Amino acid sequence: MQSPAGVMNSYTVITELVRTRKLSLSFVFGPPRGGTTAAERWMFETFSFDANVNQPGLLARDEEGTRERVEATWGTVLGKYREVVDHKQPHKTIRIIVKETSNVVLPNSELELWQKVCQCILLVYRNPVLQVESRIGCILNRISASATSSLGVPPSLDPRNFAITGSPLIDPSTNFDHVDPESSESLWEQHYGWMKKNRDYTSLSTGFVKFATLHPLFEEPKVQREGLELYRERHPDCGVTDADIDRCVGSKLEDIAGLPDFFHKAFCEWRFGWTEFSAQVECLGRNIGRLGYCQNICLVDMSDLQADPDFFKKALAPILYDTAGHHAVVSEVGSACAGSVAGFSVDDRSVDDRSLSDDSPAEAATNVGGGASPTFDVSSKGMEWDTWFLSSCDWDKMGATADIRPPTKNVVGADRFPGFIRDEISYGMMKFVELKGAEMGLNITIPLAGLMKFRGVDVVQDYVNEVVNYKREGAKDEDLVRVIADEDKFGFLSLVKEACVSNGHAIPVVEASCGGGERKGEKRDLDTFLM
Repeated sequence: MQSPAGVMNSYTVITELVRTRKLSLSFVFGPPRGGTTAAERWMFETFSFDANVNQPGLLARDEEGTRERVEATWGTVLGKYREVVDHKQPHKTIRIIVKETSNVVLPNSELELWQKVCQCILLVYRNPVLQVESRIGCILNRISASATSSLGVPPSLDPRNFAITGSPLIDPSTNFDHVDPESSESLWEQHYGWMKKNRDYTSLSTGFVKFATLHPLFEEPKVQREGLELYRERHPDCGVTDADIDRCVGSKLEDIAGLPDFFHKAFCEWRFGWTEFSAQVECLGRNIGRLGYCQNICLVDMSDLQADPDFFKKALAPILYDTAGHHAVVSEVGSACAGSVAGFSVDDRSVDDRSLSDDSPAEAATNVGGGASPTFDVSSKGMEWDTWFLSSCDWDKMGATADIRPPTKNVVGADRFPGFIRDEISYGMMKFVELKGAEMGLNITIPLAGLMKFRGVDVVQDYVNEVVNYKREGAKDEDLVRVIADEDKFGFLSLVKEACVSNGHAIPVVEASCGGGERKGEKRDLDTFLM
């Protein structure tokens, strides 16, 4: 982060604003399509933040190759502060909530910057079966939005024979009876619409892996190097050498489709978010107890938040308003800085040294929140950026409501995904279960009784919650809500069980349901019950 002599970079200014209590940042992040934006919007309204910044690190193409990634990110945050500060009380700390997704924050070189200045960090994640399915749609939406037209993947493509450097996007053996060449709707939209309606993604082929790498983020050299190094860590037997990585670094989007297969595999995995999220959680964990790093870390399962938002409202208030953890952050950031960014001095606002809230955490939990605010910013950043990200990620819908809606969607069967997608779901499931039982920061678990209301909506969520809650809360067998799964008809529960056992969770004994010849009240091990 180099700056001209006498001019501070944006991160240095942010650090000083935090130190002098002019600014308080709360950071929400997690795997993409895991509920981070919905959580951001809900928290923005519920806890009365002054402003939000939606994905400052998600940037449009830098074709000149001159942009400094960290400066661009923090310059956006600083710009939001400057936008807000003139409209607030001069002695009031400006509270901003920032949202990113795991695939945008580099775990080895960028995450610690957030941990050094944030009041609290909330890790928001979701059952990977639903999250990965949603992510597939988000990736393919770029075709419909014409974002990839200049890269040779236009919305006019014919799914029956389209290929990317020889790799078919859609399996040519697919039954295309639902595609009508005489229809006014494009051939691509007909097939894509069929996939979404039927929740059937088995037609995706090897060209999808290459297509997933056509993203502005992946032509940034810093991202390329760190992403490939993480891929090598996850796959130690992949055979990728330092020289292999060096040959890929610096490639432009137009050249990415022709790179070696390991590059496409690495960044297709990266698009789903669990590889880097795992590394990010490890990074945060390493700094627990270290002076100068945020200690207010909270893990939020989005499906649990949907099931009981009022419970989460009360649970989150203490870390959002308690400044104890914040003192640990600001104590080592140094003395006042001299200089300016674009004529902006950090000393032109004074803030008295009070708590971020005059309420106690208990009072804050009941006093915060109110009606809808017109100030929530979905972060439109110009035509090119909007084409790549805004509608493709459904952010343009976020301005409509801050409501957290109850869970309504069950998983689809494993047979609805191609093998390479099932592999990613398997990896994500292992990390999902690990997070559910993690003893890091505040890991919010809704009461077991709260699971009753939505049992059966998502059988994977039911299973993981019961097994993990069983261990954490020491519930007796008869206290458990029985998993609704007379048979593993979705093909995922054996995978979930494996993840639970691998993470050290005991498998409870539950009361068998009616059917299958069991006597009412008969108890069976959940392992055999699911089989």
